[in-house]
Amino acid sequence: MRKKERQVVVISNTDITINQFNFNIFLNFQPDEVIIRQYTYSNGAANTGAPFKIISSLVDNRPLFTLSDLDLTVKLDTIFPLYQPIQGNFSFNYINLLTNQSHDFPAQLSFTLEFIKYL
Repeated sequence: MRKKERQVVVISNTDITINQFNFNIFLNFQPDEVIIRQYTYSNGAANTGAPFKIISSLVDNRPLFTLSDLDLTVKLDTIFPLYQPIQGNFSFNYINLLTNQSHDFPAQLSFTLEFIKYL
């Protein structure tokens, strides 16, 4: 097994009803991949009426995961390769899956990212 350098980052958004948020991530190494370990979501009794996906500039605006109106925690372990240093401000956008448009999202969301470099 190859040796690894790793760093865990927990991203949390507690602003209710927004369609995007930004988060600063500064790693002291250039990772080979990021693993989305889990997310926790609470809608605060609001009903969005549609499922959403979260896209991020961290992974070239690809979807990180999808979620709906249920309050839950989901273990994912989804792996994305990374091709750039992780130093700076990254955007996270809520996209309505029915319209494929950015949409205000009435919820609180946190998720855990593990960045890994293989030595």
